[in-house]
Parts: sequence; structure tokens; C-alpha cells
Amino acid sequence: MTILITALLSFVGIGFGAFLQFIFSRTNEVWKQTQAAKSQAYIDYLRAVAQAAHAMKPEEQAKATLLLADAKTRMVVYGDAAVLEALAALETVGPVLNNPKSAEAFLKLASAMRAHAGVVDEAALSLILLGPERKVLPKSSDDDDDA
Repeated sequence: MTILITALLSFVGIGFGAFLQFIFSRTNEVWKQTQAAKSQAYIDYLRAVAQAAHAMKPEEQAKATLLLADAKTRMVVYGDAAVLEALAALETVGPVLNNPKSAEAFLKLASAMRAHAGVVDEAALSLILLGPERKVLPKSSDDDDDA
């Protein structure tokens, strides 16, 4: 009788272990996929910002705007709360990097995007994203002067 109970408990233990392994591996895979989607949305947003900044033709600007909208939509779905708050702050001051306030908001957004990878000095981030002179794009004639 003890041999039967021992064998039965062994099978129950193996089954329970396999079930736990399935649950943990599935949870881990979902987490990895979510992280990948979030990172890709952030990368696509920054790439679209760069494309918009360098667009010379209206078609290029339209394509960059479409890519920005797509990336922002995915950021809303997958992004961290701090990133969404920083994105909202950038949209509030104006998403075009043509003044110091929007440049500062853009740097805060980029910093929030990298929060999981560790804090980066704001001066270093500014140098990388905006250049050595912290250049902002020139204002267009239809921009508000009160920004």
C-alpha cells in the first residue's frame, strides 16, 4: 500500500511541477512580448521624430506624422505611466522642437523611456538627441510667439 501511495504522490508531484512550469513560462513569455512591444513603440516614436525633423517635402512630413501617430497609439497601449505623462506634457507645450520648453519636455520623455535601463545625465541625453549646442528647430512663421 505504501508503494502505491509513494508512486501516486510522485505522479501528482510531477504533474503539479509541469503545470507550474507551464504557468511560469507562459507568464514570462507574455512579459517578454509586452516589453518588446513597448520598446519597439518607443524606438518607432523617436525614429518618427527624427524623420519629421529632417523632412523636406510635404509627403515626407505626412509620412512622419503617420508614423508618429502609430507609435503614440502603441505607446498608449504598452507604455509606462511616466512615459505617457511625459508625452502628454510634450504635447501640451508643443511637440515641435522649436523652443526650449518643448526641447526640455522631449528630453524628459526620452529620459522616462529609458527609466528601466537606468538614469542618464540630462546633459548627456541633450547632447545625444539635440546636439552639442542644444539646438532647437527654427520657428516657422505660423508658430505662436508666446511659447
